[in-house]
Amino acid sequence: MNINSKIESEQCNELNGCAFQFITSLGLEQVRDLQSKHAVSKGHLLSTPRNVLLRIIKDVGKLAEIFQEKNEVRDGVPEFADIERATLRFLLSGILINLTHLSQICHVDLSRAVLDKFHHNAAKYPAAQVYGSSKKYNEYPENNQKSSVENVLSNENGRGDLVDNFNGLQGQTFKFKSNLNIDRIREIQSKFVADRNWHQFHTLAMCCLL
Repeated sequence: MNINSKIESEQCNELNGCAFQFITSLGLEQVRDLQSKHAVSKGHLLSTPRNVLLRIIKDVGKLAEIFQEKNEVRDGVPEFADIERATLRFLLSGILINLTHLSQICHVDLSRAVLDKFHHNAAKYPAAQVYGSSKKYNEYPENNQKSSVENVLSNENGRGDLVDNFNGLQGQTFKFKSNLNIDRIREIQSKFVADRNWHQFHTLAMCCLL
C-alpha cells in the first residue's frame, strides 16, 4: 500500500456516521520495544534523555508550523493536501516513538502514567460540574463525585506510583508493565472530552497549544 492509499484509508467520512479509531491494536510497550531494539542497533549513540527530548521538541515545532500556516482546520484536516497529511503522520508518529523512548530511559512507566493522568484530570474536572465550561480547575467549588471516566478507569489494570522502581544494575531493560493500547488512550480521552462537552475547546489549534 503506497502512502496515498494509506492516507485515504485513514480518512473518516463523518457524513456516514464514522467515528475515527486507530485500526491496529498497537500498545505502548510494543512501541517502546521496537524503538529500544532500533536504538540498540544504532549503538545508543543519541539515546540520552536530553537528546531524545530535543528530537521531540524539534518535531513538535515542525508540527506547530503546519498549523500556523493554516486558518482553523476541521476535524480530519480535509483542508490538508496529501503531502501535508503525510508530513503530519510522520511527525506525530515520531513524537510518539521518541516519547516512549524518553520514558524508557527516564524509567517512567508511560502506560501507568497515562492512566494516572486520566485519574488526576477526572478528579480535577468532575464532568457534572465543569460541563461546557472552560474555567480552570481552581475556579470550581470542591466536588468529590466520581465521573464516568473514573469509573471506567477503576477497571483498568493497576495504578502507577510516583516513582517507577527499576534496578538497572541487574542489566535488565526497563519495560512498561502493561501494554496499554493506543486506541484505548484515544477512547478514554474522547470520552473524557465528551462527558464535559469540551469539543469546542479541543480544536486542532488548541490541541497544539495545550
